[in-house]
Amino acid sequence: MRRPAPPRPALARTAPFLAAVAATTLLLTACGTEGTGAGDDKQPRRVTLGPGESATAGLVWRNTTEPGTPVNVPHVRVRAKAGADPVTVTPGLDLGTTGKLGVRPWVKAER
Repeated sequence: MRRPAPPRPALARTAPFLAAVAATTLLLTACGTEGTGAGDDKQPRRVTLGPGESATAGLVWRNTTEPGTPVNVPHVRVRAKAGADPVTVTPGLDLGTTGKLGVRPWVKAER
């Protein structure tokens, strides 16, 4: 009897879910907007990963300064898809006074 192949992990057709964190205070939830307005923003597509493969997604922000308080974000919590456990990255972002963070869709990482 042949065993079925184990399921391959797949990311839904979406961009990562983000939460920006300043120190220990959650600043913005779901702050990542699909599309960045910077270059060629492709539509999200399903990404299927095999063993040892990974995916990447890009973050884009503008640290423009207008009247108001700048938003500094040392940590970003990233969820691969809704309901997934978050991973915290520490890019140390200065979002300027816009407080906006754009995210590109997942793409399979090149080897």
